[in-house]
Amino acid sequence: FSVRGHRHVCAFTYSFQDAYHAIGHFGAKAITAGLKVIIVLDQFSPLEIHNAFILEGLKSQKYLPGCRFVRFDEVYMPNGALSLNYTINELEKLYKQALAEGYRGVYRFTDMSWIVNGLPEHIQQMLLFENRVSLQGDIANIINFSFYDVHHFDGSLMLDVLALHPTIVINKELTKNPFYLGESEYIRTY
Repeated sequence: FSVRGHRHVCAFTYSFQDAYHAIGHFGAKAITAGLKVIIVLDQFSPLEIHNAFILEGLKSQKYLPGCRFVRFDEVYMPNGALSLNYTINELEKLYKQALAEGYRGVYRFTDMSWIVNGLPEHIQQMLLFENRVSLQGDIANIINFSFYDVHHFDGSLMLDVLALHPTIVINKELTKNPFYLGESEYIRTY
């Protein structure tokens, strides 16, 4: 199981079920491959994610140590406000802990619906965060999946998000994003 070249992945979902099945699909593969899976929860519960893994063939509870659940506000909004530096530091701690536990790499899944609670003041910070995540993926065996429910975000924001993710998910397949601008080009353009 490999996602070489796919370090920062974006998935636009049209329903709770879309995200549920994609997390189950990619998460189960990562766990089976011996990678740590970190799931930043907003609209999902740990039980729902476990059920998604079961649907993907993980019938045993043996995988549980390889899966870590974190509430979105613990990582992104510890004091009720988005803090870019805090978020990056917290995620780096989680990554280092996983590697110290002997995992070869980390898959992080984040349902980005939490950001709508702070719109529009958090959008610029979120885009800066997405930019930093793209850079971060290049320095370690970290794969970051961000899920965006199209019902929560407008088209303009979706274009910004698309420009910052080199890889997108289409029908549970990782695909090179033809609309990816790269960090420096995005900053010059926008």
